[in-house]
Amino acid sequence: MKKYSLSKYIKQNNSLLFEKEKEKKSNSQTPPKKNIRINHNKIKEKRLLINLDDTLIHYSNNIIEKADLIIPDENENNHKNKKNKYILFHPGLIPFIEEISNYYEIIIFTNLTSSIGKIILNSIDPQNRIKIKLYSDIYNLEEKKILMKDLNYLGESRNIILLDNSYPPIYNELNRIPIKIWFDDIDDLQLYKLIPILKNLNGFYDVKTEICKFVQNNKFIWKKAISWIKENLLNTTYLNYIENILKKEKENLEMNSLRKKKKYE
Repeated sequence: MKKYSLSKYIKQNNSLLFEKEKEKKSNSQTPPKKNIRINHNKIKEKRLLINLDDTLIHYSNNIIEKADLIIPDENENNHKNKKNKYILFHPGLIPFIEEISNYYEIIIFTNLTSSIGKIILNSIDPQNRIKIKLYSDIYNLEEKKILMKDLNYLGESRNIILLDNSYPPIYNELNRIPIKIWFDDIDDLQLYKLIPILKNLNGFYDVKTEICKFVQNNKFIWKKAISWIKENLLNTTYLNYIENILKKEKENLEMNSLRKKKKYE
């Protein structure tokens, strides 16, 4: 596949993303003294940059019996050693994309090539809610470093959230919400937990100022996030949602405890 200039690719695929020249003018404006709430218009101002690999999905060449998606190996010259790709979807992935895409321009980056990545993203996002999809054959390694180092490449940094499982974070610590690497835990609730947090963050002028209140020492602290949501409540339904998550979390812990107990009996 032909390599594209990353900036050209982004510009062609989403006209809502700022260009560097426009950002410089915007950055020169005096920010408010307090991190105020803002009323958004129909154009989504905030952007969510997500690492696909072992964050939203897990893929393997080894057989996974309960795979959510199987991509056949189409290499005609390798009949003996054909290896299908087995894909698992993170629990809550589909509702996460559907809900959060109403509040953010979602940008996905992955180490997968477009031939495989497109099949996966078409499966989890058939309505094409994810507008920017950065595959490994679209950008080169140097461009990826630029993207990860300078979030202003995608717009003003106050408007961008990075959801990533890499550790330690090299760049953009203030914009980053860390998520644990996910492989196959069917009881994982991370994406469900992030929905009310991301909805709430969308209402602030500068996301960095708020993220640091529940992300400390590269750890996402769920209890502090709950307190932060309650202090900055935009919608009372969030509280019911959180209560349901806490209930489910407790049930999962009890079930895991029973499984371990039976295993050693």
